[in-house]
Amino acid sequence: MRIIKPLVLILTYISVAVFLFGCTGRGGQEKEEQPQEQTVLEEKNQDQGVLAEFERLIRENAAEKEILAYIDANIVKVTKESANQLVTGFEARQKKALEELDQQFASGKEEKWTKTIHNGLQKEFGYSFSMQQLGEIKDPEIKKMLEEVRDTGYRVRSAEGMYFPVIDYQFYQRYYAYLTEDIKNYYVLMATESNSPPAADAALLITPDEILKRIVAQENYLKGYPGSAKLKDIEELYLRYVNFYLFGLNNTPAFAYNTRVLRKDFQESYNNFDPTAGGKFAEAFSGYFEVLKNANYTLTDKVVQERQKVIDKVKQ
Repeated sequence: MRIIKPLVLILTYISVAVFLFGCTGRGGQEKEEQPQEQTVLEEKNQDQGVLAEFERLIRENAAEKEILAYIDANIVKVTKESANQLVTGFEARQKKALEELDQQFASGKEEKWTKTIHNGLQKEFGYSFSMQQLGEIKDPEIKKMLEEVRDTGYRVRSAEGMYFPVIDYQFYQRYYAYLTEDIKNYYVLMATESNSPPAADAALLITPDEILKRIVAQENYLKGYPGSAKLKDIEELYLRYVNFYLFGLNNTPAFAYNTRVLRKDFQESYNNFDPTAGGKFAEAFSGYFEVLKNANYTLTDKVVQERQKVIDKVKQ
């Protein structure tokens, strides 16, 4: 008994110590976890506050300069998901502004662009002005107007004898570091559209090879980000480019109007295209191309039918 009793006491002390230290350990862990949970909650509340104020600015139709200043001041404070909402929200505001401007053009009520800017630029540059020439503008009023156009994420284009604003997607590069990969890469694709427009005045401005290159990039986006909020936008862009590659445009048709034969630049691009490269478009195009070659690159009824099949397949 003299041996057993001390042994029992020792085991009891060990059990109590383990229990006490175990409790202390869990308590310490809870104290460590609590600040983390508190930080997450604070970040969530901060994001909600930033987004609520942004939505108020949009709702109250604040000036675009004011909205951009707010984004620039707050985008560093929020998560990438919330940053997405700020940036895409501003893009939506730009699109709405351009739609309203189109309506004013149609009604004849718009004068800033149809008269002031148009007449000023036409007088100094004819119809060849680009934003790279902003520093060359002599008229101070026109220069100030176009500096504001640039600083609010637009650039100037001309078509059919008229100057008009379009979204400058290169402008969004300043936000790339704050965005999720899918939204950042959406703006990368759109910047290509801004920097090198595919068409104007019903004519292609880029080569068939460049059209194909963009089709591949857009298809990679669709495969890489199937859940993206910008999926529909890229789907529409993708279908537009597929049509460019198969049909051309009215003033630069893929098939000559008089002979119905495929133009040389399209023919060279089609021949250089590797249909085994993979992808939905490559798979759909390969069957069409075989029929087209067998028809000596002439737009026969059979070729027309096969071309439509390509459109139908890529839409699926």
